[in-house]
Order: sequence, then C-alpha cells, then structure tokens
Amino acid sequence: MKKLFSLIVILVTLSSCQEEVKFNNDPGFQAFRDNVLFRGIDVRAYKSTSGALRIVALAEGEEVVLRTTSTNVGLYPLGTSVSKVATYTNSFDGNDVFYTTGIDIGNGLIEITESANNTVTGKFKFNAENTLDNPFGNELVNFQYGAFYQLPLIPEP
Repeated sequence: MKKLFSLIVILVTLSSCQEEVKFNNDPGFQAFRDNVLFRGIDVRAYKSTSGALRIVALAEGEEVVLRTTSTNVGLYPLGTSVSKVATYTNSFDGNDVFYTTGIDIGNGLIEITESANNTVTGKFKFNAENTLDNPFGNELVNFQYGAFYQLPLIPEP
C-alpha cells in the first residue's frame, strides 16, 4: 500500500511539473553570418507592381537584402542572374564593405516556403563576394541557415 501511495505521489508531482512550450509567431529574419548569428532588427518585405520581392533586414551597422522575381512559393537560385540577388553591407568604423551575388558572382538559394495572407516565409543561404575588393573585408561572406518568417508584404515605394 505504501508503494502504491508513493507511486501515485510521484506521478502527480511529475505531471504537475510539465512545462508548456510556447512558440514565438512574430515575423522575423535571422541567419548565421560566418558562423555568427545575424538577427534583423528592422525587417521589411516589399512587393513590386511586377510581383518581385525585396527583403531588407537591418541590424546595427549591417544590412542584408534578398531579391527574387516573385513572391510565389519556389526556389530562387543565386549567382545566376541580376534579378535574383543577395547582398550584405557592413559599416563599421566608417568603413563600408559591400558583398553581392550576381551572374557568376557568388552562389546560394532563396526558398519561399509559404506565401499567404499577404505575408512571405522562407529560408536562404548564400556566399557573396566583396566585389569592390575593399581591404577592410574578407573576400567572401557566408550566410547559412537563414530564415524569414511571416514577413508582411508592403508595396515597393
């Protein structure tokens, strides 16, 4: 009887310690830039009259821009055109370093996984080149495990 009572007390105790997990469903943008977390503080997703997408993510002294030809769900390879591009700019200590993908410049992929209710969700990765050969920056910048989540689409200004 004591064992049964002890077992019931343990089960009640364990079941009451259950932690409820809550997911953050706020819009967001983040990735690992050269293995360091980049998180957009001010993020905007613009849709042009032609349907093209431009995502701008700003952090202190940094800017990431992703461009695709559409907001439709799909894969958008980088390094193959000037209409599907990723750029990264950092401005530290008065030195601006600009990295980009383009035709035969860098590589990567933007994948739009959901485009509904006037929002866009997806993931991305890219290697962009320091095309201006600025000595204050590395030759390449690498973004991996990038994600943007439920960004509201606003008309391109």
